[in-house]
Order: sequence, then C-alpha cells, then structure tokens
Amino acid sequence: MSKDPLVPNLNGRSVLQAAMTFLLAAILLALSPAMADETRKTFKVGAVNPGTSVPRFTQAETEALQALGYSQGDNLTFIERWAGGSEAQLQRDAAELVELKVDAIIAGSSAGARAAAAATKTIPIVAIDLESDPVASGWVATVPKPGGNITGCFLDLPELTGKRLEQLRQVVPRLARIAVLWDTSLNRTPLAATAISAKALGLRTTTLEVRRASDLDHAFTTAVKRRAQAVLIWGGPLFDANAPRIAELAIHHRLPIAGFFPFHPESGFLLSYGPDVEDMTRRCMAYVDRILRGEKPADLPVQFPEKLHLVLNQRTADLLGIKFPEALVLQAQRIIK
Repeated sequence: MSKDPLVPNLNGRSVLQAAMTFLLAAILLALSPAMADETRKTFKVGAVNPGTSVPRFTQAETEALQALGYSQGDNLTFIERWAGGSEAQLQRDAAELVELKVDAIIAGSSAGARAAAAATKTIPIVAIDLESDPVASGWVATVPKPGGNITGCFLDLPELTGKRLEQLRQVVPRLARIAVLWDTSLNRTPLAATAISAKALGLRTTTLEVRRASDLDHAFTTAVKRRAQAVLIWGGPLFDANAPRIAELAIHHRLPIAGFFPFHPESGFLLSYGPDVEDMTRRCMAYVDRILRGEKPADLPVQFPEKLHLVLNQRTADLLGIKFPEALVLQAQRIIK
C-alpha cells in the first residue's frame, strides 16, 4: 500500500474501474464534435405549388416526413410556397428557394416542376406531377435512370384517361359530349391524351379553360351552352382547393362530374378515379429522405402510382337521378352514402 499522499489508496478492482471510466470519457470526448454536428444537422426542404394552399396536401407531406424521422423546427425546416395562380410568383418562389440554398425542392404539379427546373440544375427536385411526360419534357433521360436533378411521381396518362371516360359513359346514358375543365397553368399533355381517348370511344370533347376560381361559374355556363352531358377534370391545386364549389356548380347545372383524387367525391363529385394521394405522397417523401441521406435524384427511378382508386358518391347520384351500374359498384374501393 502506497504511503505517497499523491497516490490514491485503491485496490485492483478500483484501479480497473477508474481506468475504464477515464477511457470511456476520453472516447466520448473524441466523438462529441461529430455527434454534436449530426445532432445539430437541420435540413432545409422547400415546396413550390402554383395554386392556393391545399391543407390536405401540406398535411400529407409533413406527416410523411415525420414518419421518416423529420420534425419541423428540430431537424427540418420546411419552407412552403403557394403562388396563388400567378406564373410570375411561382417563378419567384422557385428562385427564392434556390437563394435559400435548400437541400431539396418538392414541386407540385407540372407548373411547379417547370418553375423548379428552370430555377436550378443542381438542387435535387422531387416532382409530384400528374400531367407531364418527364422524358418528353426533357427533365429526365429515361424513367429507370433520370440522369439529372429531377425525379418523382408522374402518371401513365393514355391508359388512365381511357378508363375514366369509359366510367362516365357507364353512368351517363347515350353520352356523346364531355366538357373538360382545365387549369391553364398545367401542362397540356392530359388534354391531348383525353382528346385521343375520347375519339377512340366516339365521344366529343370541349375544353373549358380556367385561370382562377372566379372563372368557374362562367365555365359551367359555357358547358351547358355547348350541350355537354358530363364534366371531366384533372387534379391541380386550383381545382383541388375549390372542389366543394365545383361540386355545387355541377349539381346546380345537373352535370355529372368525374374527379381525379379520392377526396373529390367527398366534396360532392359524382365519382373519381385516380391515384391514392397519401400513398403517392409517402413514396415521394421517401425519395426526399433518400436524397437528404446522400443519394442522387439521377439514380432514383421515376415512379408511377401503384394504386388507382374508384370512389362513388351515392348522394350526388341520387340528386342527379343516376343509378350506378352494378359492374361499377363492384369495382369501387369506396361508396359515399
């Protein structure tokens, strides 16, 4: 036993414990800067959208990111911009996100994808665009290997368009004329696909272009004047934000209307057939997560919706005096009664 006052009086076990404690402290001290940097890492993700705010889309995106471990104000700064239908504002919004040096941009609709693509060739862009052909638009080299800074969820338009027109023909006897309600800020590819599919089915179409919500009343009046027997719309921030008003106008003018997203019949549309919004958003946010973890959009294949849902609104059918065919009822994922 040492008698030196500067040497602790320790037995063998205590010496080992002290040594281990010192070693652990040294390891933690060495690792702490790296751990602290990782803990402090806050990603900036921007979102550009052409229309007015659609809370359900914002909620779907933030919930999907939360499920992946991101929390606003903690390790995520989520910067959302809605252009209110202004193309100039949309371009400014995209440029602002570039100036803020966000780590990734979520681009809603074809207009948002166009603005983001024009604003940057380096910041990763994840598009949720159900109107454009990404290859024909020049945004990606191929579907399996985009090759640039853009990837995301797009849509196989011809097949879906034909199916939607067939469904309308099932519920509207002797259907011959269809009005297509169109948001002018969107890519016009779906219009061409609709015209081709309609011609193949022996149907005539008339396009009703809408730039802002105040145009909706005139659009439905024009549909009646042109003797349209039904209305078809595609998704888009303008229409999604004004879905209840569109449903009111359709019922008032006694025009069966086919929507795109499952929530359209919840607002009063007769039916809808299109992608599952929540599933599509989760898949795109998973891409955002992979990009934030270091993967490149150039290597992330373009995605297409895996789930297409048919939703019927029995209440609206009753108001319009329409009886859904049994074959259509059997295909529906949900019937609103």
